[in-house]
Amino acid sequence: MRSALSVVVFSVTLFTPMYGQKYLGDSWSNVKANGSGTLACLYHESPGLIYYEDEEVKGVCVDILEDFTKYIRQEYSITLKLAFTPAKKGVSHLIERICDTPNLLGIANANITDQAKMKLAFSPSYFANPMVLLTGKAAPSLNSLAEITLKFEGYTAVVVRGSSQQEFINRSVELYYPMVNIEYQPNGEAVLERIVTTPNTFTIIDFIEFFKSIKKRLPVKRHDVVLVGPVEQLGFMMQKGSDWQPLWNEFLTKEYKKSVRYKKIVASHLGNSFLNLVE
Repeated sequence: MRSALSVVVFSVTLFTPMYGQKYLGDSWSNVKANGSGTLACLYHESPGLIYYEDEEVKGVCVDILEDFTKYIRQEYSITLKLAFTPAKKGVSHLIERICDTPNLLGIANANITDQAKMKLAFSPSYFANPMVLLTGKAAPSLNSLAEITLKFEGYTAVVVRGSSQQEFINRSVELYYPMVNIEYQPNGEAVLERIVTTPNTFTIIDFIEFFKSIKKRLPVKRHDVVLVGPVEQLGFMMQKGSDWQPLWNEFLTKEYKKSVRYKKIVASHLGNSFLNLVE
């Protein structure tokens, strides 16, 4: 794509369909044939990424989608409208709707995995979502994982069973702390509550969950240690076979994610202090 995106007028609409109503999205083939159309977006709120505030849908994802409409206008002379619907029943329900609904884009804190790609199509990654090691404020600071046996003696690791966080506990912590006690919680909110209310506990969570804890002003501490494992990559979700996927491959390139524009988007919604964590 070109280094600079031309400025065009775009339209963002929020609508909440009644039960059973179809999502009002168009295929790329129809949009291209008509010269205009609607990209329907079903989203699950996630701090920084996509959220509803002051009667608007905002966030990193929304700004990227706006740039996508500008790209479509610039490269194809087509006007693309964005229409957002909140997913009220959680990420699992959102994924089900994406799987069985044509021409619907899913937006959530959802990692691109081989297992997920068996059910869904994804755009290229729009955001790197690294893991961080977190404790309550009173815990001693770790400078490296090698210190964990000494400084966190008697601590319990709190994670969601079967999550990627548990995999990081297995790969990272057990290298240095093979006898660590592990406690399982049903979701990320329960993990954070446990960390805040219970001394001598720690967890590994993804960056977006960490950002959520900062937004809520929870008394937590991030430890600047290197964890073993791949950085999660978040992508926009589509039904398999969607003809929108090639357009996302064109637009959402490594060059775009290295651009000043992209860095401004991340900084504006997550803050400059977080920018280095997600690059």
